[in-house]
Amino acid sequence: MKKFTALKRKGRVAGFILLFSTCIGGFGSCDEGMEITTPTYSPSDPGKAIVFTDYTPYEGSVRTRMYINGKNFGTDVSLIDVTIGGQKAKVIHSNGNQIYCMVPARASNGYVEVEIKNTDGSRASKHTFEQKFNYIYNTMVSTLCGVVDEKDQSSVTDGTFEEAGFVDPRFMKMDDSKGRRAIYIFEGNKTLRKIDLQTQTVSTILKTGVVNWQHVNAMDWSEDKDTLFVNNVTSNETQPGVYYFLRKEGFSVPHDCVIERDINCVFTNPDPTNNGLFLIRGNDASLLGATFNSETQLWDATKLATFGNAGQWYQNAVFHPSGDFVYCIARNQHCIQKAVYNRNTKLLEAPNVFVGRFGSAGYNDAPGTDAKFHTPLQGCFVKNEDYVKEGRKDIYDFYVTDCDNHCIRKITPDGIVSTFAGRGSVSSDGIVSGYIDGELRKTARFKYPTGICYEEATATFYISEGNRRIRTISVQ
Repeated sequence: MKKFTALKRKGRVAGFILLFSTCIGGFGSCDEGMEITTPTYSPSDPGKAIVFTDYTPYEGSVRTRMYINGKNFGTDVSLIDVTIGGQKAKVIHSNGNQIYCMVPARASNGYVEVEIKNTDGSRASKHTFEQKFNYIYNTMVSTLCGVVDEKDQSSVTDGTFEEAGFVDPRFMKMDDSKGRRAIYIFEGNKTLRKIDLQTQTVSTILKTGVVNWQHVNAMDWSEDKDTLFVNNVTSNETQPGVYYFLRKEGFSVPHDCVIERDINCVFTNPDPTNNGLFLIRGNDASLLGATFNSETQLWDATKLATFGNAGQWYQNAVFHPSGDFVYCIARNQHCIQKAVYNRNTKLLEAPNVFVGRFGSAGYNDAPGTDAKFHTPLQGCFVKNEDYVKEGRKDIYDFYVTDCDNHCIRKITPDGIVSTFAGRGSVSSDGIVSGYIDGELRKTARFKYPTGICYEEATATFYISEGNRRIRTISVQ
């Protein structure tokens, strides 16, 4: 995309140079006969009738191209409104006798309405077609927010979804407690931001320098979701390896939680009888358990087990909603390991590779260890209603960002790995990364997806990625 943007810029410069040369170089001056024309758009002719004939097609999904036929529509699209299924459609072009527009998301009630306006904004004509449009729901990839300009530049900017910008969005966590709709997300490895889905705004909660953290990459909630635990990868044994933040303080005031070095993962247990805090230390791959000490007001960490190979980087660990086991995402070993939670001892057992081939990067959809990943980063559990109907014991699939494969992978309870979204728009160049919205596998592309979370109330996935945008996956 950068090369393409650069090429376009070069083209503009070359065109300007050619025009400038033409104006001064002997072929005749710009003032002597050369005209530069711009397109003109006109409203409908008030002296003639506006006729609505038909539209096509009669069915389709979001982003389906619709053509509305008739006479005397005018060519100024700012004076043409099209509503499909109760949702306003984007009008792209009109030649006077045909309107070209795109079907909007969730255009469900089927009526197609067209309003033609006069230049003063008053209504010239309005028509509702008798033929209803049959809207087909599809699961699609869309863009929620993230401003990137025509030069492929962005900045960390707070504001509305139309204004907000990102530079390096990473790990994200959904806040859906008590009717809330928000996402907390790391910008790079030292800044915490909030995406408010209700007000449709982005704000910065903690800036670099406010907290004395070195590198953050994981966070998790307390059981009541009023406390947010955030790791801090530090080599200093006297500094916090975990901080906690309180909702009543807007998650903006850091509190020391665990004094421990090299903590690269923090996660909590959903078991209400033991809502414990677990840590994974990177330098020796140790699993630590942390309990609150009322005297020191800190959590004391105790080594529970060796959890993998020394130097193994667990980017994310997620308890299953049942609390029966944990999926540990081993980023630098390109696999996902499973550790069973022993309710008697209240400890996690040593993990075993569940899917992916330990230490072997690649791309392959397959069962278990025949599957291949390339730098998996974050995952989330999502209830599968088909499993509920079938009466299965485990009713959750696991979705994970496969960063260097530029896609989202799905893992069933049986360990079947498939590609859920991304790597679409296949072309001869073999490139599978990029920024394209649309159908999950046929069209959509991601670029280094990093974070993922899921909002159950709206059945929507949210993904952060290297395109410096927040993308969504939902039924539209």
